[in-house]
Amino acid sequence: MTTPQKPLDPIERFDQIWSTLFTSHIHLDALISKQPDKLKPLYGRIVPEILRRPISLAEATGVGVLKGEPWNLSEKEIAHWKPARMIFRQLSGNLALLDGCRVGEEADFPEEWLKRFPDPSTMAKALTQSPPLTVRVVRSVDRRHVGEKIHLHPTKFSPVGLSSPDFLRILNTEEHRNGLFEIQDEGSQVMALFTLSPESFGEYLSEMPSAPSKRELPLELPPPRAEVVIDACAGAGGKSLALSDFMEGKGRVYAYDIHAGKIASLKKRARRANARNIQGVVVDESQPISEKFHASADRVLVDAPCSGWGVVRRSPDIKWKKDSSDPQRLPELQISLLHRHAPLIKEGGVLVYGVCTFRKEETVDIVDRFLKETSSFERIAGGYFGPGPMDGFFMTAFRKKGS
Repeated sequence: MTTPQKPLDPIERFDQIWSTLFTSHIHLDALISKQPDKLKPLYGRIVPEILRRPISLAEATGVGVLKGEPWNLSEKEIAHWKPARMIFRQLSGNLALLDGCRVGEEADFPEEWLKRFPDPSTMAKALTQSPPLTVRVVRSVDRRHVGEKIHLHPTKFSPVGLSSPDFLRILNTEEHRNGLFEIQDEGSQVMALFTLSPESFGEYLSEMPSAPSKRELPLELPPPRAEVVIDACAGAGGKSLALSDFMEGKGRVYAYDIHAGKIASLKKRARRANARNIQGVVVDESQPISEKFHASADRVLVDAPCSGWGVVRRSPDIKWKKDSSDPQRLPELQISLLHRHAPLIKEGGVLVYGVCTFRKEETVDIVDRFLKETSSFERIAGGYFGPGPMDGFFMTAFRKKGS
């Protein structure tokens, strides 16, 4: 007769979550979802915070950390980094310590990141705060009315956004079932708006990564136009859905992605949102785009794969993983995606390049290189949006010149 296996205690479960995070490709959310229901809130609250600001929390909990750690360790060593366990033990017994340390410091980032921050202290504070819960409300309804129902407040920059600093269970609400809102960061919403109206929304972008400074007037939604718009790296389709809604179902939005599963997810979301002008397309990036589609689009958004530094609050393990940025490969991929999709633009049409990072090699360097390598486009507007209340993004719009 086999002896029943003793259940893991919360500290042992933390050890398992922590080591798996750095020895596998399993996402943190997936790891936490596998925990017992009564422990999920505990891990969901503490583990991301340790990842966001390990040194600040070590100081707050009295845990000693050797100089240079954890950033001088390999991922294999990080998987067994004892201070993480000790911080978790202290916080799980006294959550007030977490509430008393809401903002991080420069020591919570690798040196590689700090060297690229325009203002390391300000950026460290912005990127270690817990991200807000933000949604995009469909343009056909009053966002304030929806906000009252789901207890969210209007965002400052997106005219269709609602936000709350607290986690709220809103996906089982009648408003979500009826397709009245989608979860989407405010910066992501602005990138979709910028794609349709770069001249207007470009005013809210900055030359350096920072919270937007203009706060006086609410932005107006661009008038809907029956255009052909391509979302070239659509993923699960958050921006495709936003574009469709901003266009009020007019024209056509083609959502491209290389992953069939993501396009399937987009189609499901589009049905719930009643977005009938979206067509999901699984593309083979090893094959050239057929010439019959050249000069067919009014606008193309290339929301390219990137290092993700601007969304580190939501995916805090990014800065811990040594190869996550893949710094040499990403700029080559990004410039190739711009050149691949540029021929799809009509004369006078707009090509938008966007990333959720602020590494110079993936932002202004890509813009300069693209303009140097092609004479068919001119820059209209661009810059950084966030980080601040929103995630951090970079976007630039180019117009295709006439012959």
